[in-house]
Amino acid sequence: MTYKALPTKVRAISFRECDRLQLPQQALSHMLYLRVLDLSGCHVTMLPVSVYKLKLLRYLDASTLPILNLSKSLNHLLNLQTLILSNTSLNILLKNIGCLQKLQYFDLSGCVSLWELPISFGNLSALLFLNLASCHELHTLPKSFGDLHRLQFLNLSDCYKLQSLPDSCSQLHVLTHLDLSDCYNLEELPDWIDKLSKLEYLNMTSCSKVQILPDSLCKLVMLKHLNLSFCVKLEHLPFSIGDLRLQSLDIEGCFFHGSLPVSIFNIFNMSTLQTFEARLAFEEDEVKKVRETLNLQGYCNLDGGSNDLWSQITELESTLCNELRIDGLEEVEHLEGAEQGKLSTNLKLTKLFLGWEHNEDSPVEQADAATAISVLAKLLPPRSLQHLDVRGYMSIDFPRWMLDISSNLPHLTTIFLVDLNQCNCLPPLGRLPNLRALTLTGMPNIKNVGREFYGDYRSCQKLRIIYLRSMDSLEEWWTTRSSAEGEFLIPNLHLLVALDCPKLKFIPYPPRSMVWSLENSNHVLPEHGFGNLLSSSSPFYLTIGEASISSEVWRRTQRLSSIEVLNLCDVTDLRILPDAIRCFKSLRTLEIDLCVDLETLPEWLGDLTSLREIRISECPKLSSLPESIRGLTELKKLRISKCPELCENLQGEDKHKMAHIQEVTYV
Repeated sequence: MTYKALPTKVRAISFRECDRLQLPQQALSHMLYLRVLDLSGCHVTMLPVSVYKLKLLRYLDASTLPILNLSKSLNHLLNLQTLILSNTSLNILLKNIGCLQKLQYFDLSGCVSLWELPISFGNLSALLFLNLASCHELHTLPKSFGDLHRLQFLNLSDCYKLQSLPDSCSQLHVLTHLDLSDCYNLEELPDWIDKLSKLEYLNMTSCSKVQILPDSLCKLVMLKHLNLSFCVKLEHLPFSIGDLRLQSLDIEGCFFHGSLPVSIFNIFNMSTLQTFEARLAFEEDEVKKVRETLNLQGYCNLDGGSNDLWSQITELESTLCNELRIDGLEEVEHLEGAEQGKLSTNLKLTKLFLGWEHNEDSPVEQADAATAISVLAKLLPPRSLQHLDVRGYMSIDFPRWMLDISSNLPHLTTIFLVDLNQCNCLPPLGRLPNLRALTLTGMPNIKNVGREFYGDYRSCQKLRIIYLRSMDSLEEWWTTRSSAEGEFLIPNLHLLVALDCPKLKFIPYPPRSMVWSLENSNHVLPEHGFGNLLSSSSPFYLTIGEASISSEVWRRTQRLSSIEVLNLCDVTDLRILPDAIRCFKSLRTLEIDLCVDLETLPEWLGDLTSLREIRISECPKLSSLPESIRGLTELKKLRISKCPELCENLQGEDKHKMAHIQEVTYV
């Protein structure tokens, strides 16, 4: 059939996924009544010229086409209401794009080469929906952006070169949905955020440079959903957070300085709250307190030793349960009824905890291990699951669903594997497309994490947190697929915690994490830097503790020269700060805790001219601060705690050293 054989008065036509179809330039020139055109998936490198003659066209989908630019004739399509250009090769839009005065829906998501929006963009006065997700090269928005006065939906997720929002965005008064997730170079949420008075949804997942939220956020009376998960630098929630009438609050993966603000327990103001996620952010007891105080629903506990476990699982489907905890799975004696009691059909379930208990001093019986794998096989979660926590599992092997976990649980974001004493090989968790946090604790038989962890094609693009504790035998963790020059497989890590992992070394080099927390894991630090790793994030925070640090380890810390916060905690045999710290020219905060052997701070401390805060606690042998501290003109805060001799001298003969510091505290 030729194109001329198509009816001339056809209103809609779709060539979706006709990837072998060669579309001639004049193929559509006789279809002047066309309203809907779907070209997605066609084999064309530019839109046919005849498209621009379709003056009645209202809907155009050109997604996934390898088009580099659009013709100036696009301004002929003045009736266009929907324009989908997602996952194309566009690097810039037409300067006159603003002439599309009737455009309401504009999708540019996945245009990874798009680096600029023209000034005329603000002339799209009818625009309601705008998706700019994963426009990786987009580093700024035009000032005219605030002229989109009818805009209701804005998705900027994964625009990771975006550092700020223009002040003109405060004029988006009817915006209800704002997604800033994975904008990890965004430095702040602006004070004018309260001007977006209709805002109902705000997602700031992995906005890892944001340290403080403005108090004005708490004036958003319409806000229902606030997601701050994995904002690893965020210091605390606003004091008046309880003034919001939220339905959901997610602070998972945040590491606040201190407790939750008291206002969050204000039942009257927070009575609308339905879900509260805070894993990794606070101890389980504090999270439980919030849930109980606010009477949050959806949390269920089952006893694995119950005779009617499987029937109870069946009954959960008729409840509001979205988080399930099953303890005592070592007590499961039969699998009768397991076919009917399937978790996999309960699509409301988003969090699952599975726990086995076992006496560590007794060997695991073969029968117990066989039962454990059979039970876990029957507990296949639903595809909707986002959080999985498995503790005390007693088998060496995993059931089939865990070996193909990326297919079975594609939405999984957080996984905990704790005290799996028999396991000697990890499932391919690196294949999970949405994995953000991975916790491995107490797995003594794991010796290496190889390339099979990632699969053949994927890298852990969204992985933000790796938390390792008591991985005594773990020696190697590969971070490239083939060699030192190969593709880096953990490119965007924001927090790396390694506690009691004495043998661990990342090969050929570690992730360039923003935050490093190390205890008795000295080989984790980069020996020769980060190779050719390109990353938009830089090391910001380093804490080292509970170990005697060799000169080689201090040498390695110099690879993290961009550090702004340094915490030394319980470092033994540390009598004077090592010269390696002198390379931290951007250091703003120095914290020294429980370094009981520390006797002297060096005179070169005065060379760290960016220092704004020093905290020293429980260093009993330290008696004075260097004279050079008087040259630290940016130093605003000094806190001395449980250092009796130092406190006495600083309030006596060394008092002159403190004259320029605004806030000095002795405890």
